[in-house]
Amino acid sequence: MKKNNFLNIVKKPKTFLKYLSVKKNNYFIIFIYFALSIIFWGIPQGFNFINNINISGDPAFYLWCLKWWHYAISHGLNPFITKTFWAPFAQNLAGTTSLPSIAILMWPVTKIFGPVFSYNIITLISLTLAPYGIYLINREIGLKTISSFVGSLFFFFSTYILAEMLGHLTLYTSFIVVFLVYLYILRFKNSFSRLKYIVLFSLLFAFQFGISNEIYATFAVFSFFAWLVAFILFFKNENTRKKLFYLWYRNFNKHNF
Repeated sequence: MKKNNFLNIVKKPKTFLKYLSVKKNNYFIIFIYFALSIIFWGIPQGFNFINNINISGDPAFYLWCLKWWHYAISHGLNPFITKTFWAPFAQNLAGTTSLPSIAILMWPVTKIFGPVFSYNIITLISLTLAPYGIYLINREIGLKTISSFVGSLFFFFSTYILAEMLGHLTLYTSFIVVFLVYLYILRFKNSFSRLKYIVLFSLLFAFQFGISNEIYATFAVFSFFAWLVAFILFFKNENTRKKLFYLWYRNFNKHNF
């Protein structure tokens, strides 16, 4: 798009919304969420993402975990057991929120820039991708552009996200769950092949387990109840009922969720 047309798009709401509705311009939607993430996460700490986290308490443990996993693996240690805590007794990290998925994913970034930068980057990524996933879900179920965009902003500014941003990295990193729902909708509409769906869903679900087993378990349980409600509501629709039962069988039976 030419630069001289950009101001006209922003100044005219209808033109702006029409621009957002084009699928090839979804990157512009992501840019909006990313800009909001930088503003609301960066302002309290002066945009110093390398050396500053303007929160005390729980982040200290997460910062340690970001360094511990790559340190333990690179030194041939058992990453699930550490004597750093409760010395001289060992601490089993398998029963804690030690976020191995994020720590391993951010390994190179943590090694070069430090755990504080990794913490801030994963926060920005989550605050960007989670509302974007909500936007995609809204569009996929037939909502208009403005409704989808506003709905995603409600998620971005929800009390849950804002409250957990006070220090619970494992809980506000919620974009995995959002995209699991998105994948389910795509598969229900036959936009995905069965193999592709199973592989992507399994990888994302396993990754979520390495972020928060609490969210992992909650998603598994409430997914079943959501499916059950949908099955009851659409019981008279034979095609929809068969699709729901088929997807339930694949998800809950094959993967033992």
